[in-house]
Amino acid sequence: RASIYATGFEWMATSTFNMVTGKNGETLTEKWSTGVKTFLGLHSNGFPNLFIVSGPQGGGGLFNFTVILEEHAKYIEWILSYMRKKGSNNC
Repeated sequence: RASIYATGFEWMATSTFNMVTGKNGETLTEKWSTGVKTFLGLHSNGFPNLFIVSGPQGGGGLFNFTVILEEHAKYIEWILSYMRKKGSNNC
């Protein structure tokens, strides 16, 4: 089972960051009010099941966008498979 939240064609629509709430009830907007911090441009501490594909630290226009989306998808598939293999109930 998976829940997917997508902003559609509003690439980098920061207003949508208010719609995502982490495990402590904090939105991404609140968390990032002093600066955006991610791991690999895909994860943010406190948002355990959130993958930020093409987000603010995702690289921008420094790459072939289609290729990097495919690589992000492969990484997400790998991490979810790894979590399932380790017995996680969060994936």
